[in-house]
Amino acid sequence: MHNLKKNNKKFLNNLYSKIEKPFFEQASIYGWHLFIKSCMEVCGFMRREERLPLLKLNAKDHNEVRKFIFYLQKISKKYLKKNYFEKIKL
Repeated sequence: MHNLKKNNKKFLNNLYSKIEKPFFEQASIYGWHLFIKSCMEVCGFMRREERLPLLKLNAKDHNEVRKFIFYLQKISKKYLKKNYFEKIKL
């Protein structure tokens, strides 16, 4: 929020081009609900099987999402100076 209030153009440009744009591009491949449930599992917020009978990504696609989240972790550390995709323990 600090960078937003300061109108830090470099930070905001990196946020958009390195994080948000690739994130929503990936979401469009798998579909929003399936994708976000897999992302939230990788980050430790919930299991993707929650809220059945809604579907979940198969193991192969979930693994691709997992690799993508790990990539975003590295990118956010590099360009945003913080891991915004850190795994949490509930």
